[in-house]
Amino acid sequence: MNEYIAGTLALSMVPRGHCVRVVGVLISTAEGNRLRELGIVPNARLRVAHENGSSLLIEVGQAHVIVGRCMAHWVRVRFDPDISF
Repeated sequence: MNEYIAGTLALSMVPRGHCVRVVGVLISTAEGNRLRELGIVPNARLRVAHENGSSLLIEVGQAHVIVGRCMAHWVRVRFDPDISF
């Protein structure tokens, strides 16, 4: 899959407190599989609960997961104003 999907941005670029919908996970290695196991799959709703320099705390449904910023770069998302947590 191409790294660029029109109208999307990397999860690593989403500011704290914003809600997004996953469009795609652009890595097919074991790391990509791990993201999918955590519920970061196409059409999933996410919220960036906290961020620091190297990682993001993401709300995925009722769960909270920590994702490294490098891994978050491979998750393409779109802002979705209809999402609420």
